[in-house]
Amino acid sequence: MYCIQQTLGRGAFGITHLATTEMTVSGQMGSFTTTVKVALKEFFMKEFATRGGTKSQGYKYSGSNNLAAVAWYDDNNGSETHPVMSKSPNELSIYDMSGNVWEWAQSCWRSDYNASEDCSSRVDRGGRWLNYARNCRVSVRYYGTPDFLYCSLGLRLAL
Repeated sequence: MYCIQQTLGRGAFGITHLATTEMTVSGQMGSFTTTVKVALKEFFMKEFATRGGTKSQGYKYSGSNNLAAVAWYDDNNGSETHPVMSKSPNELSIYDMSGNVWEWAQSCWRSDYNASEDCSSRVDRGGRWLNYARNCRVSVRYYGTPDFLYCSLGLRLAL
């Protein structure tokens, strides 16, 4: 349950240690450097994709009822994050929708679907390598403040 990593989780290990307040990305492409603004997926978009979209088989986890086949979590993690795409994808051929790292969503937190939004917190989905299997289910969501940084919290960009 420790967050000691060799890197900040960039590259093959995905993007971690990044708050939602850091949503401008710079990078070098060839001989020039560019900066782009990026958007996180809205909660409902992430849930739809996590559940397998229109191809959904109704699995408990994203892509399988067998969590070990699709995710890194408490029972198989080796106390660290793992390279993306090292487990099986879901029905939409999207990898790592359960386990490995929680993913920020753009959506404001609601304690339930009828509650008012609390935009001081954002939705997290997917579970992480530190979680028990129950927290990696497609139905689970959590929340955090936009400036929260953690080794098992990252993002999936919607460009």
